[in-house]
Amino acid sequence: GASLNPSKYPLPTLLHYCQVYGVANVLFAKRLIPENIFTCQSPLLEEPPTDAISSHNAYNFVHKGKRQDLDGKHHKRHVFSSCAITSAMNEAALFFKHHHCDKTEANTEKTLSLVSLIASA
Repeated sequence: GASLNPSKYPLPTLLHYCQVYGVANVLFAKRLIPENIFTCQSPLLEEPPTDAISSHNAYNFVHKGKRQDLDGKHHKRHVFSSCAITSAMNEAALFFKHHHCDKTEANTEKTLSLVSLIASA
């Protein structure tokens, strides 16, 4: 995203994260973020796959873990939203870890999956 020409490819200036966003087996739901996300031990959020925009990834998981297929327009929106918020959350968590954790105890693995948590929500 950093190499895009914003005058040719304008991005949204505001995203309201009022719903669950996800693509393939990765999702973001603000109410599912664990309270301990900004700790040394907590892993970072799992990122969407590098081929998230591929049609075989045009689905996500909604209430109680039910799979929902996405049409083209909604798939693009979910990919953009999922990538943007996951990147922002992980960047904030890394900032915390780099400034408050010993390097040996800072968990920087991107393994925190919210898909398993939505089934119980």
